[in-house]
Amino acid sequence: MNRVTNRREKILFLLPAILLLIIIIVLRKRLTHILIPVIIALLLSYMMEPVVSTFQKKANMKRNHAIMLSFILGLVMLVIVMVFLIPAIAENLKEIVLNIPAVQERVDEVAKRMADMLGIGKNSEHYAVFEKYSKGAMDVIEKTSEKMLDAISRSYKKVFNLILDLVTSIILTYYFLKDKEVLSSWILSVFPYDYRNTITDIFYELGKISAKFLQGQLLIAVIIGVLETIGLYLLKVPYAILLGIIGGFSNLIPYFGPFIGAVPAVIVALLASPTKALWTLLLFIGVQQFDNNFLGPKIIEGKLGIHPVTTIVVVFLGGEFFGIAGVFLAVPVYAMIRAITVRWYRSLLSK
Repeated sequence: MNRVTNRREKILFLLPAILLLIIIIVLRKRLTHILIPVIIALLLSYMMEPVVSTFQKKANMKRNHAIMLSFILGLVMLVIVMVFLIPAIAENLKEIVLNIPAVQERVDEVAKRMADMLGIGKNSEHYAVFEKYSKGAMDVIEKTSEKMLDAISRSYKKVFNLILDLVTSIILTYYFLKDKEVLSSWILSVFPYDYRNTITDIFYELGKISAKFLQGQLLIAVIIGVLETIGLYLLKVPYAILLGIIGGFSNLIPYFGPFIGAVPAVIVALLASPTKALWTLLLFIGVQQFDNNFLGPKIIEGKLGIHPVTTIVVVFLGGEFFGIAGVFLAVPVYAMIRAITVRWYRSLLSK
């Protein structure tokens, strides 16, 4: 009788879970705006939980007060960063828009210089091909600049949606932290009774893995961004602050991130001189080596153990299903799902 009851419990649990997964996959585009703030809130709550627990234990504070203090400190740090960064970023963006004609002239000048270096004169048989590609590059810059201006003029709605998602994530994070025990009990009640101890252990492991990984990745991204900004400034590369921020932020994307961050900086440096572009490339390679050999191992003790091929596939799938947010969130979410699956499978084998 007990076996029949347990089997029914498993079926009653698995069927809704499978149905929910199918609904999420089918309606992923419509659900993205709902799921992304929820996922961000879950990750933020995992990151903030150690801080809240520390305030509770060390300062003997009530949980609600510890949560509020954590939010206040985070908000103060964010405001300080924004006060310094936003004016600099705005100035860089303004310079980029104003300098688009000069950039086009510079690209044409560099192209002609390269033609001279390669011995491709106007009378050369290869000149027509070279001129075709040179004109193509100019057209790309012109179209890109037009798209940038158009995007800036139509960006108010996107900025509003971004702010709305951010506010929603913060509110959800507060309630996830505040009602942690209530939510945990509710989630446990969904699972069959025999699996509840396993689920409790899984949540504990997820908390440790997620907090360490996410806090470490953000800290590394900040350090990388600062180092690249300083390096670009010393090399006198234009828009050093903006390019450094792009480099640090893109570092959150596994494997592809450093390359994505380096490309715009190298292109901007190339418009100044090939030598500066080479030094810029060496700067990004050096910073990445510092990250791989020192920062990563020191800040994130113990890796997630995900194979590089798996990571690349997961990043692609995250981007395909959930856009740019999916690219950044794919690896930590996959790590959570894998931890749950592995632990669940081991518990089944033990029984």
